[in-house]
Amino acid sequence: MADLHQEQRLELLLNEMKSKERRAFIRGVLLTIVPAVLAGALLFAVAQKLTRASQQVHRLKSGVEATGGNVTAQNEVFQLKASVEPELGIRGEDGKQRYIFHIYLVGSPETLAKIQRVTYEFNHPSFNNRRLESSDGKRFEVSYDGWGCLTRVDVTVYMKGGSKQLIPFDMCNSLGPDWGKTALHT
Repeated sequence: MADLHQEQRLELLLNEMKSKERRAFIRGVLLTIVPAVLAGALLFAVAQKLTRASQQVHRLKSGVEATGGNVTAQNEVFQLKASVEPELGIRGEDGKQRYIFHIYLVGSPETLAKIQRVTYEFNHPSFNNRRLESSDGKRFEVSYDGWGCLTRVDVTVYMKGGSKQLIPFDMCNSLGPDWGKTALHT
């Protein structure tokens, strides 16, 4: 009988040892897996935030460019603008009202100070002088007289650091909806 009692105690001890081994194994697995899962979740959250931030920057940049502006490689922002004024009492041979059109840059003085010169390509057959350039350092403005605006002027901005950017500019859009009717399409 003593042997049976001893055998039961040994079996209980053996079961207790197996139970402790299982708990130790589970603890070891959890201590290994939980930090890895948490690290993965943290990396995923950071990647999501970076993706959202990148999308927001892209939307902001697109918004600036859609309004005729541009973001330079140096993250400087400037905008192309057009304005017009009538030449009072002056009409062309065809009887159309003549205007003086202006194209220029708008930006902070610090940004404009980084620009060396700007060229404007007026690619339309009605232009005798299709290429105008400004290096005035203020607004880099050019003007022409005529009866209509251009839907595309190729503007090249030359930075003092040596880089340059080609920007297609819709001056009719900059002037407003009434000017779309007089557009010279290129």
